[in-house]
Amino acid sequence: MSTMHQGRQDGTDRRRQRVTNALKAAAQIGGPISVSGIARQAGVDRTFLYRHRDLLALGVLP
Repeated sequence: MSTMHQGRQDGTDRRRQRVTNALKAAAQIGGPISVSGIARQAGVDRTFLYRHRDLLALGVLP
């Protein structure tokens, strides 16, 4: 694997972890969970969530 590819993968892994953490925090607080809210909390673009549908499924987001 090239260094550039590994760097992109590492960045994706970090963003995925931030999304997972934001979903856990939102679940603990309760209330509605939205794509925009989770993206904002995790510091990612909404399109990141739509490209990683497994993350959407974790939060049972529409």
